[in-house]
Amino acid sequence: MENILLVRLETSDLGTFGEIDYFGTTFVTGELPWRDNRDNVSCIPTGSYEAVWCFSPRFQKYTYLLRNVPGRDGIRIHGASFFGDRSMGFRSHSDGCLGLGDGIRWADKQPFLLNSPSTTRLFQNKLEGRSFLLEISSRAPLRFAADKRDNRDSL
Repeated sequence: MENILLVRLETSDLGTFGEIDYFGTTFVTGELPWRDNRDNVSCIPTGSYEAVWCFSPRFQKYTYLLRNVPGRDGIRIHGASFFGDRSMGFRSHSDGCLGLGDGIRWADKQPFLLNSPSTTRLFQNKLEGRSFLLEISSRAPLRFAADKRDNRDSL
């Protein structure tokens, strides 16, 4: 089974962002902030997870499902742009899943993934439905600087 590495680069109440480099393409990743692995409000723990191509009743299409996430079910890789902590008033398109994009921009003082649906399709097409092992690791946690939220175009 193929191994794919996701390296988390930044995390804050605005979301957790990282990268997957896969055969010459960099996919930017977005997840919720770390909230002790709680359902629907937290990114998933670092570790290795089998990703299988299967039908999602919620999305009514095939997506990658991450298996054996401790204490969690239904974690998928799908199109999503915002990943902030809703309890703090930030926007989010995720209930704990992983989103893919081809860059990051800022809107309403919050980062978001660019072109998430088309980037997710590109990732899926490159893998051709093959299962893989996703390894999630974190670098030393960096924080978004509050004074940069209004001025940054990208990370």
